[in-house]
Amino acid sequence: MSNSLRHYRREKEMSQLELAKQVGVTRLTISNIETGKTKDPATSITLRISEILGHSVDAIFGSENVNLDKHIPVQREETVK
Repeated sequence: MSNSLRHYRREKEMSQLELAKQVGVTRLTISNIETGKTKDPATSITLRISEILGHSVDAIFGSENVNLDKHIPVQREETVK
């Protein structure tokens, strides 16, 4: 999952540790999400990050290939021409 978490966290002048404490996770979890090592973070975490940073989940994490309701990849249908 490509994301803009680092950008929005820095915009708020927050360290990874500060964000992690507010979200209720470890600093390593935030680092792994930012670097893409955690490719599919839990919806509860993405929602909490969104609340703290003041941006939508879509803005921070994108939703192009993810269905956040079911937390599974979305199959794109081809358009019939």
